[in-house]
Amino acid sequence: MVSIYQVGIFYFFTLIMISSYTANLASSLTTETLLKPIESAEDLAAQTTIKYGVVYCGSTCSFFKDSPFETYRRMWSFMTTPAHMEEVMMNSNSQGVEKVVEADGGYAFLMESTSIEYIVERKCGLTQIGGNLDNKGYGMALKPGSGLKNAIDMGILKMMEAGDLYKLKIKWWKQKRGGGQCLKKTTASATPLDYDNVSGIFLTTFSGVFAAFLVCLGKNTDLECKLSTKISQVSCWLGHTMIQKN
Repeated sequence: MVSIYQVGIFYFFTLIMISSYTANLASSLTTETLLKPIESAEDLAAQTTIKYGVVYCGSTCSFFKDSPFETYRRMWSFMTTPAHMEEVMMNSNSQGVEKVVEADGGYAFLMESTSIEYIVERKCGLTQIGGNLDNKGYGMALKPGSGLKNAIDMGILKMMEAGDLYKLKIKWWKQKRGGGQCLKKTTASATPLDYDNVSGIFLTTFSGVFAAFLVCLGKNTDLECKLSTKISQVSCWLGHTMIQKN
């Protein structure tokens, strides 16, 4: 005849099994999200902890200097402050990139998007934050009235329509000269639970079944009570151990 102790033990182990499985499932499916403190130029302008700069007298420098927008004017004022100017203004893009690496999150370097795209394909510790601040095009300089202008314009248009310019960018930005080495999955995927994740649950369950079997073999009430007490102590210890492990 099933006693109240056996029923209680059964429910106790069922509770432990469900709780342990839920804890393992939650920990396995939970993924960490990398939080970036800076997401845009507005975020940079609104703080002073992370310093930022440009190549002095470069095109990006001229953009901030001549910009009519309040955010960019405030950033220009910060970069040209005597206390910061020598530290944040760079002589070249390569010097700015080295500064970003050395600062380890304490410095942001602003430059043309095409240069950023080229660099982040080769330096996996760097990333581009936010979108473009403005849109600019590249051109070829010719003498006024040059007869080559129309031919070059038509050639560029044909390459754009055929997708050749895009293919060339992919080739030289993402494939050649070290490009593409940072192509890794940036989104975390859930890992299915395996036996190692739930082995403790089965251990606890089998221990409970075995202990309940011993109780059933008890010949008298005193033996049953003593075994039930031991089972409760063992179950509590196993449950506490599994909770700490999870």
